[in-house]
Amino acid sequence: MKREVNFLPLEEISRNEKRRRYRFWFTVISIFLILYLPLYLNLEVKIQRERFKILEKSNVEEKLKETESELQKLIDEQKSLKEKESALSSLEKNISWASIFYTIAENMGERIWLENLSVANSDFEQDKSEGKNRPTKDIIKATGGFFSSLSDKYTKSDYDYIIKIEGYCFSNLDIADFMKNLDEEGIFKRIILEKAEREMKKEFVAVHFKLKCEL
Repeated sequence: MKREVNFLPLEEISRNEKRRRYRFWFTVISIFLILYLPLYLNLEVKIQRERFKILEKSNVEEKLKETESELQKLIDEQKSLKEKESALSSLEKNISWASIFYTIAENMGERIWLENLSVANSDFEQDKSEGKNRPTKDIIKATGGFFSSLSDKYTKSDYDYIIKIEGYCFSNLDIADFMKNLDEEGIFKRIILEKAEREMKKEFVAVHFKLKCEL
């Protein structure tokens, strides 16, 4: 019986065994990767596609919500404009706006300048709070007692329309004279001072005021 005899040193034999094991496992891993890598890549592509679809759907839903919100705002604004247009159309039949604006301008004088003037229906602007339209003691004192003579008028009453006047003047007495002149014209049911505060302008101190004139 023949037997093979390996005359290589033991260290060399051990190294050869390790090399064979390494080659074996390298071959196994390579085959595994070759077989399963395409499956993994295909699955990853499908996952990314689904993620993109979900993200796209989410963006579309957000845009739809934004569009719906903007559309609702436009509808509300259109409704408000129609109501104001209807109110102004009704008001134009009974009131001469040219005459009212001319009266306001004529009674302003040189010490008052306007910043804003607006007209509104009572449905939009009427204040229901108790006693809010009554002038305070500070305002009565600052205007030389003018409002004390009119305090009985500054109670709640019904009105149809109001004109809001906002502007600046040099002193509280200018506001008092302006309100007194408008009151004597007999056009407005009530003239209410909503604000009178001193503010620093570029080179001087002015009184910022707001009036509400009821028709």
